[in-house]
Amino acid sequence: MNDYQFPSDTLFKTYQPVYDMHPFVSMHAVLASDEFKQRNTMALPVALGNTLSGHVFMFDLAETNVLIGGACGYGKTTAINAIITSLLYKKRPEELKFVLMDPTNYNAALFKPLGGQFLTVLDGTSGLKSIVSDCDDAINALEVLYQEQKNRFRLFADAHVRNIVEYNEKFTTGVLESEKEIDEGLCHHYLPYIVTVIDEYGDYMFQSKRKFDRYITHLAQLSKAVGMPVVISTQRPVVSIITGIIKANFNTRIAFRTVPTNDSRTILDTSEATYLMHRGEFYYADGKIVEHAQCAYIDEDDIKKLVEAIAMQEYSEESYVL
Repeated sequence: MNDYQFPSDTLFKTYQPVYDMHPFVSMHAVLASDEFKQRNTMALPVALGNTLSGHVFMFDLAETNVLIGGACGYGKTTAINAIITSLLYKKRPEELKFVLMDPTNYNAALFKPLGGQFLTVLDGTSGLKSIVSDCDDAINALEVLYQEQKNRFRLFADAHVRNIVEYNEKFTTGVLESEKEIDEGLCHHYLPYIVTVIDEYGDYMFQSKRKFDRYITHLAQLSKAVGMPVVISTQRPVVSIITGIIKANFNTRIAFRTVPTNDSRTILDTSEATYLMHRGEFYYADGKIVEHAQCAYIDEDDIKKLVEAIAMQEYSEESYVL
């Protein structure tokens, strides 16, 4: 392992912001909690915030794909930041990579300095990119990710394993030969989890619905076994964007306040999200449980501090190119 130092939770502020968040939950409090620090059984532990009873609410992203929806200004971007931040505090760069897609190129750009550590560099786009904004580049990136999934299954077949956990265990214990060529240019190597985060998914669907819907479906169907979960977010959770097949493959839903009742039903299959009152307040549903909670807040300055603390490390990991 390379000499990587995990960032300190003291980077973040503990003050109460002026935003209408009740009860307010700071990301600092979540990261400093015993629940977050001691949860070591999850492959990709995500701490979204606190339940209404005051406990840190966590789930394992490695086990699911996530759909986030809600009206503008009520917490979708906050949830994405909480997901990314949680993982940055739990995983080393060689264990985890992100693919960030954002048509506005605003929120994702905050994480761009992590390109040398945590961001996947995507070949096949118009230039090597770690942040994708253009729709054509996004479609090409999804094609590259789909090919990566197929390559991983070829490696699994040769290694006689069923998933990424079994494969990496065999590789790290020396059972697999790293120099052995499985296919043309494909050799055994340690496989990091690759988390694809797509902000404002509806913007991409509006521009190229057929292609985007098809590739997202392919990625989501195979994500769990190959360690490549997908997170999508939209402020327009209508049935033309969140299609039936998308809902079937994104079994974890996070709903912030919605204005039309139909939007809530699209995400949760109930109207409950219509009655949420405060920014950051959400319902989480995964087919097994429904949880009412408050998302942890982290502002742009805190994100910049975190990213700078990671980026300034003399870390020797080469860029992970797909």
